[in-house]
Amino acid sequence: MEEHVAALAPVFAAAGDPAVSAVEFSRRFAEGLGTSPADLPPDDLEETVARLRATTPPWEVQVSALVPGLVPTLVLTGGWSPLYEEVAAALVAAGAQHRVLAGDNHRPQDHPDAVEALADFWADNGS
Repeated sequence: MEEHVAALAPVFAAAGDPAVSAVEFSRRFAEGLGTSPADLPPDDLEETVARLRATTPPWEVQVSALVPGLVPTLVLTGGWSPLYEEVAAALVAAGAQHRVLAGDNHRPQDHPDAVEALADFWADNGS
């Protein structure tokens, strides 16, 4: 976890710097994740980077470890990152369910089976 924070903290620190272009921010963000930048059309890249720049770094978000035991929680991961699998395991230990949707790396929500996984989870949990 410390390596992840060390790699991404400087990226988030530069989020408000107008001298860092969307292309450069995307490159830094991807590098911090250990992946390649997304090959997006310029308008999509600007929009995506604007969202990333506005995002609170995950290590700064305060979440109670009790939440997965109180609220039905499904964790989707792509199975590619030991860090994300470690976080998923901790959430499972707190009461969450976990599903690996391999193939979309950092974006398991884009996996072809994601909607079905969510619908099944909601059906099983009365949502």
